[in-house]
Amino acid sequence: MLRVPVEIKPSAIHGQGCFATAEIKKGTLVWSFSRIFDHLILEYVRFRGTREEQEKLLERGYANPSYPSDIIMCGDEAQFLNFPVPPEEANIELGGVVDGHDVLVARRDIKAGEELTVPAESDADYERKISQRKS
Repeated sequence: MLRVPVEIKPSAIHGQGCFATAEIKKGTLVWSFSRIFDHLILEYVRFRGTREEQEKLLERGYANPSYPSDIIMCGDEAQFLNFPVPPEEANIELGGVVDGHDVLVARRDIKAGEELTVPAESDADYERKISQRKS
């Protein structure tokens, strides 16, 4: 669940993106797993879904590097976090693990209106997603 105020807008990076609506200071907790908002879909459950459901999970969810066969589907605007365009660095970074889930923190100060971007190492499915990204 995102722990900072954002809005969803068209992204120059990819489709829709999460944009800060207020300044976010370096080190601020940006995202952490919420047992209420976010859903851990285990591999055996994911494969019971229709092809369309599985594709949507892979598009909008992410694979936690600690258990890449399972998908986490964020229940809020975090579904629209994008990876930065190389060689730019993400403005969010991994900030440790809480209850078996990575948390994300601001890597630097983020200005209001700036798109939030996540690092490649936050999603075990990064390579597939980038290979399918439309310019």
